[in-house]
Amino acid sequence: MVTFEKLVSTGRKAENPEQFVHRLFEWRSKIMGGSEIWEYIMTGKATKESIGIYAREGYPAALGNPRWIAAMSSFIEDSKDRNFFLRMSENYGRETGLIETPNHVELLLDFAEECGLKRDDVVNAIPHAATIGMIYTMDWFCRRSVEEAIGAFPMAMEGFGKLQTEQHRHGAFMKEMYGFTDKGTKFWAVHEEVERRDAEAGESFVLQYAQSGEQQARLERAFKYSTLVIKQRNVAIAQLMKETDARLVGARR
Repeated sequence: MVTFEKLVSTGRKAENPEQFVHRLFEWRSKIMGGSEIWEYIMTGKATKESIGIYAREGYPAALGNPRWIAAMSSFIEDSKDRNFFLRMSENYGRETGLIETPNHVELLLDFAEECGLKRDDVVNAIPHAATIGMIYTMDWFCRRSVEEAIGAFPMAMEGFGKLQTEQHRHGAFMKEMYGFTDKGTKFWAVHEEVERRDAEAGESFVLQYAQSGEQQARLERAFKYSTLVIKQRNVAIAQLMKETDARLVGARR
């Protein structure tokens, strides 16, 4: 069993910040592998019913994004953090539909509707226990310190500090393989538009707050703990999707 204390050693000398971030993402790659959810969807064997589970379980995270961004911004104390605050404000504006993009929660609900779900059913659903654990983990770390907030949300959840490419093909694949419309896949389209810019900015923020040994210890602790929780959630939701499709196949025979 991996305990919280074993995830990171404290009271250490600072590593080179670039090498420190690289080491964390190498560890993340070994732990996470591919996304179990998207690996299943990409096989083309999923149904819109099971993809709807993914949409439903994604709703609490989409709802939490502005809250986590606001929590990180609350740590801003002086002028050296001004660029960080401005970038977080822009991100908050996009998530909530105030600037550049429509409200991301509404876009996710559009996607859920194309899976055959009613909006009220998604909004009022009780999330899977693994999803609740992931949401609480983000809430916990985003309120503790700026380093822990960055380690949990931008790094572990969003992948800032390491450019991601998966978003670039999700929308197109969903349209081609499962017949989703432009409206139903706009959630991924808007992320593709701003993803590279946000990732590049996110990398500079990670380095800014990963200078001292103490900062690195806080960041690594939150990053690793959050990564493990996200991994567990992905496995649980993918399994639920597969079980749902197996029951549907059995019922149709």
